[in-house]
Amino acid sequence: MLIKTLGIVLGWQQHKDNVTLLHLFTQSEGRMTFGLYGNKHKPALAYLSIVEITYHSTSKPVQNINSIERAFVPQKIPFDPVRQCIAMFMAELLHITLRHPLPDDALFAYTQNIIEELDRAENVSNLHLHFMVGLAQHLGFSIDFNDPINEVLLPLFSDNPIGRKERQAILFYLCSYYEGHIDNFSKPHSLPILTEIFS
Repeated sequence: MLIKTLGIVLGWQQHKDNVTLLHLFTQSEGRMTFGLYGNKHKPALAYLSIVEITYHSTSKPVQNINSIERAFVPQKIPFDPVRQCIAMFMAELLHITLRHPLPDDALFAYTQNIIEELDRAENVSNLHLHFMVGLAQHLGFSIDFNDPINEVLLPLFSDNPIGRKERQAILFYLCSYYEGHIDNFSKPHSLPILTEIFS
């Protein structure tokens, strides 16, 4: 059966000389892996690219893509190293936490909106932190902001600007929070880069 769906690029790896394994969070089936042949689609492989794909559904763990094209063309992310790093971090976080091919319309819509905001907003320095809070809610372990143990996160919802040290403390606290709620959680490889950018 031929399926058309939107997908969000979580990452990729070179499998053979002309085959790329593409990891997507799809609207129809959740996280999936696809085989992409040749190099003509490489521009679509940026982290958190929103693409439209068609593929023939099979029982194999890796599906072959029939067609792929951009569904959203970002205006700022490709030209801004800070936005690119945030996109990489959020994509890695999704790749780590989404472990099963299960559709989740609400999480897909939330992620799509965050990507568009990452491209549109003037100030994105706290966006990855808000994304982590929202993602935790969608994954089923919402943060209780009435619990004093989580008070380090309260500046996220204040009108006062967040300083660099405060932002870093919130980021590391959220990573620890994820570690406490997800088995075998591994911190994103881009975490040191993100820390350096906002240090």
